[in-house]
Formats: sequence, structure tokens, C-alpha cells
Amino acid sequence: MMKKNLSLYSIFLFLAVCLFSSCELEMSDNGKLDGYWHLEKISSVSSTDTTDLSQMKRFWAFQNHLLYLSEIDGTANEFIMHFSYEGQTVSIYDVHYNDRDNGDPELTDASLLAPYGIESLQQTFQVEKLTSNKLILASENQKLSFTKL
Repeated sequence: MMKKNLSLYSIFLFLAVCLFSSCELEMSDNGKLDGYWHLEKISSVSSTDTTDLSQMKRFWAFQNHLLYLSEIDGTANEFIMHFSYEGQTVSIYDVHYNDRDNGDPELTDASLLAPYGIESLQQTFQVEKLTSNKLILASENQKLSFTKL
């Protein structure tokens, strides 16, 4: 009987240690922003110029504090960066190529982000619309329209 109690006690102690020593779970407070967004349109703020991207497979994926830019067709580079979402603004920074084999090198040429509607390596967007399936981000020069998948 003593041996059985000792075994049960050991199992209970092991489970308790596992529960209390696990890594802290980081929660996102991005609300509806988190998820996979299809970039469908880039519009100029100062003119009527609009680029229709609805047939392209270009995506922004927000999760916690990371933003991943990808194009399924493979015609644009893929990037990973940090972002902050505070109030009605999204700010991006610390941009890297998505290239695990080479250590995700830092991006130094902002023009490579243009296919995704980003004009600089550190940029802030105003959130003009955010619902469960629509997102509109506005920079100084353009508006980006997204649909959530």
C-alpha cells in the first residue's frame, strides 16, 4: 500500500512541476487584426491611381508581434518583421528576408517591399477600417485594402 501511495505521489508531483515550470504563454491583444489577409488593392491618396491585386496571391499575416509577407505565386520576395498595433495605428520595423537557411538576413532596400504596399523599412499605417473580414490601412501616400481569409 505504501509503495502504491508513493507512486501516486510521485506522479502528482511530476505533473505539478510540469505545470508550474512551463513557459509563459504569450497572448496577443491584436483582436481582429491577427490572421491572414489578402492584399487586394493599393490606391494612391493624392490621385485616382489604383493597382488591382485581387487576382494576385499576395498576403500579410499578423500574429502576436510578427508580420509575415508572402506571395504564393513566388514573384515577390517573402519577408518577416516586427509590428506594433496600438489604438488605430500599425507600425512595422525590423524587416528581414524570410530565408531560414541563411539566418533571415536584415533587409536594407525598402524598394523590395513595394509589391506589398510598403514604402519604407519603418512605416506607420492608420487603421481606417478593421472588421472580421475587411482591413484598410492608410499611409501618407497610399491606401491598402485587404480581405481576410
